[in-house]
Amino acid sequence: MIFGVGTDILELNRMRSDILQENDPFVKRTFTEKERKEAAAREDSRLYFAGRFAAKEAVYKALRVSAELVDLSEIEVLTESSGGPRVILHDRLLSYKNQQGIRKVHVSISYEKETVLAFAVAEKE
Repeated sequence: MIFGVGTDILELNRMRSDILQENDPFVKRTFTEKERKEAAAREDSRLYFAGRFAAKEAVYKALRVSAELVDLSEIEVLTESSGGPRVILHDRLLSYKNQQGIRKVHVSISYEKETVLAFAVAEKE
């Protein structure tokens, strides 16, 4: 059963290269250490960060929680061995997920020239 759906679209020019350095406060506040490591291993870390940021926004919308209550670093979007994204929730959002009976959060990320789109579905038991 579907608990919620969320989507986010982001223009790549909003993710300026100058703020996407490993020690930048935005990067440290928004992305987990594992996400930052994955980004560093990519040829285009800006594209990686943009996709993950859009995915995080889509996920919190699918969870139906208020943006003010969300710490985006509690939403981790890593790459599976198949190449697709995988959502891992932490801390308050993990507790919320369990309280709501959400079994899994699925996410898809698509790229088109200067735009990134992410779509998420929260699946309830």
